[in-house]
Amino acid sequence: MYQIYLLMILILFLALGNCKDTKDKKFLLLGAVAAANSSGGTVATPTFSPAEGTYSNTPLHLTISTTTSGANIYFSTDGNNPTTSSNLYSTAVHIWFLAGKTVKAFATKAGFIDSAVATLPGVFSYPPLKTGQTNSYSTTGSDGDLQKGVARSYTDNGDGTVTDNATGLVWQKCSRGQNNDTTCSGTATLANWINAGSYCSSLSLAGKTWRLPSRQELETLLNYSQFYPTIDTTIFPSTGTFYWSSTKNGTYNAWRVNFSHGDVIPHNKANNLYVRCVSGQSKDYSSNFTDNGDGTVTDKATGLVWQKCSRGQNNDATCTGTATTSNWSTAVSDCNSLTLAGKTWRLPNINELKSIVDTTKTTAPSIDTTIFPSTVAFDSYWSSTTFASNTSSAWVVISSDGQITNGNKTSNFYVRCVSGP
Repeated sequence: MYQIYLLMILILFLALGNCKDTKDKKFLLLGAVAAANSSGGTVATPTFSPAEGTYSNTPLHLTISTTTSGANIYFSTDGNNPTTSSNLYSTAVHIWFLAGKTVKAFATKAGFIDSAVATLPGVFSYPPLKTGQTNSYSTTGSDGDLQKGVARSYTDNGDGTVTDNATGLVWQKCSRGQNNDTTCSGTATLANWINAGSYCSSLSLAGKTWRLPSRQELETLLNYSQFYPTIDTTIFPSTGTFYWSSTKNGTYNAWRVNFSHGDVIPHNKANNLYVRCVSGQSKDYSSNFTDNGDGTVTDKATGLVWQKCSRGQNNDATCTGTATTSNWSTAVSDCNSLTLAGKTWRLPNINELKSIVDTTKTTAPSIDTTIFPSTVAFDSYWSSTTFASNTSSAWVVISSDGQITNGNKTSNFYVRCVSGP
């Protein structure tokens, strides 16, 4: 290879010496550089494995490879062609991060022509995680009865970190202030929102880069089968109550997750809460919806198919009519008996219902109203997940801003049914 470059340089100098025209010299130089860069041939186009589709077993990762040894692979997930400023592929990428996105990749190597851009023909769909609830509370079609979603699985890395195999995220095992040991000894300390973010960004642990988790990331640790705390305490011992997320709610508030019960509400940034940091790629939660034109909407990221309109409305383009409320048991049975687009329907569990909340919106309701028109703006929607701390209640999403709380099962709230994996 080096002999080829030396020969080309020699030829270039000889040609330039015999050339008096500056423009001709420029063309000769560009031509020689192009010839040198392509002297090794063309890098083989990357390939993907596995193929696109809906997956729910963990761990599951996308591998991108090229047959050209020593080539660097770059990939994008925003639909644009990747460049050398895009993500550098170094290890298999978890499908949780890629779900619903268009994956493109190309490979490059010094002395070679860049490969063609490869595009994954479709997208990966990855259902929401299981809530952890296994008790049906005597209701057919409830969360505990169906137990829909991706199974949870953790790996304690033995270095103060825990890998969530269902998402690929790596978590700080212990809370801020505790010792990063097996039992998280010591006392967890509180911080306001600004200091929480600073603590995570400066954390030195296991050679990783850390950050304050988003609301959606922090919610993945909730286990709705238990309370005091609502988290796997074998993996995350000595967990406190309220924890900061990095997701803002207006100017003065940010979302916090309550690991005592499981509710998620905004909290003033000046207040002091607990902190647990996360490492890994941030997931893009932008819209991945397709209106199927038959009263249903598909979320490509999760593979779930949603009832476009709320219960009581007409399943038409704009969801005309008036949405109606019901108690929890009626909501479960109404979704079980829904006949729409030839699908089997159910009342969504709380993790499924949270997956269509849009936390970026600043006006009510906290959902994509282009896809889900006429959604009731200031009330609650039922999930099929019972509140483990008080089984006479079930979890709901408050439509105005996406708060997660619970309501008595005899109360009347709105309903949107779901179908799918």
